[in-house]
Amino acid sequence: MIKVNYQNGQGDGSIVWKLGEGGDFALKNGTDPTDWFYAQHAPSYTTANSSGTFGLTLMDNGNDREFAAGVTCGTSGAPACSYSTAPVFQIDEAAKTATLQFNPTAAAYNSFGGGADVLANGDLEYDLCGVSTSPPKSEIDEITQGANSQQVWQMQVSVSNVYRSQRVPSLYPSVSWSGTNF
Repeated sequence: MIKVNYQNGQGDGSIVWKLGEGGDFALKNGTDPTDWFYAQHAPSYTTANSSGTFGLTLMDNGNDREFAAGVTCGTSGAPACSYSTAPVFQIDEAAKTATLQFNPTAAAYNSFGGGADVLANGDLEYDLCGVSTSPPKSEIDEITQGANSQQVWQMQVSVSNVYRSQRVPSLYPSVSWSGTNF
């Protein structure tokens, strides 16, 4: 990811910083380079502010993930070679640190597409667009954050790719559904 000097169209377009493996930030609470994101997209803020110190999540498909020196993926005791995550970071622009606050391995490898959002109740929802391509299959999961993360809700979609999902509180005035209150 990069931050560009935009300044509401008045910036010069220069790169302010790069976030990710080989970028300008030190990874805290994770293993560099493995716990950075690979084939990432659909970033979303998890806090009201978007500069200084702020929260960020995204879909990490994991394509071409790099592993620490001496780690051979897929071997005994090592991580699988292909897996996706939906990491939640606290970014500190001044200190140039990206603190990994939560990094769940997704329920399935997601080869493309998808996204992640932290919901108002603090749960993490992520969309696995490319669980299968023949036939197309997608999955959307809501999980609690923390050491003992639990699945709250899941939707599986067959014969279609759900490229991005977005939680909509309600289509009805004065009605809001959240969490397990469906």
